[in-house]
Amino acid sequence: MNILDLLASEKSNVALAGLFGASAAAAMEWRGFLPTIRRIFVGGVTAYFLGPVGVPLFQWAGGLANVPLEPSASVGGFVMGVGGMTIVEFIVKVWHFRLREVEHDETN
Repeated sequence: MNILDLLASEKSNVALAGLFGASAAAAMEWRGFLPTIRRIFVGGVTAYFLGPVGVPLFQWAGGLANVPLEPSASVGGFVMGVGGMTIVEFIVKVWHFRLREVEHDETN
């Protein structure tokens, strides 16, 4: 597989949509240059790996029944890009909470 094949793949489209979604979120909540770069990076990575769950998450959160399935990969990537920082922060907080819970159980 060469670089052109990789860039034309569906995963690449999802990651690109995620980068643009993260860029849109960062532009709406400008906090400086470094936080913006971090938000775009995390949004792109989140979209690349969680893009397929973006549309069902968007449908659930918005109470929407029908999102066109044709561009669903791009829509999912964009949604994951926009919410990437929030999703990652949530996962990290749950992880830390669970670790504290386990440590507490072990000390009792």
